[in-house]
Amino acid sequence: MDDLSPAEHWEKRYAESDRVWSGRVNPTRVARGGPGPGRALDLGCGEGGDVLWLAQRGWRATGIDISATAVARAEAHAEEAGLPQGQAEFVAAELPQGIPDEPFDLITASFLQSTVELDRQGILEAAAARVAPAAAC
Repeated sequence: MDDLSPAEHWEKRYAESDRVWSGRVNPTRVARGGPGPGRALDLGCGEGGDVLWLAQRGWRATGIDISATAVARAEAHAEEAGLPQGQAEFVAAELPQGIPDEPFDLITASFLQSTVELDRQGILEAAAARVAPAAAC
């Protein structure tokens, strides 16, 4: 293990190839279904596959990732998909600090695993505090 910060680690990982993930939605996300559309937040969104899938189905979806490279790729994919402005938004930020202080109807963290230490408990607690009251029922 190197002495890189989590952000440096993930930037290095994304720099190693043109695409780290498949670019497709997580099959579990599709199988899960659920309510919608509404406001969605994807923690650790990577190159944006889940956010784009949600946005294409009418959700106003936001993805957050620690890697600016991953976020730039996700933004490019959203532009290629021709999504309306604001339908799919991406933020390069560390978690939990980067979680917007607004309610969300759906919060996902399908790919929050990491080979470097992350404050998963703090991230999930902050995310839980952002679940819209109607969505929590």
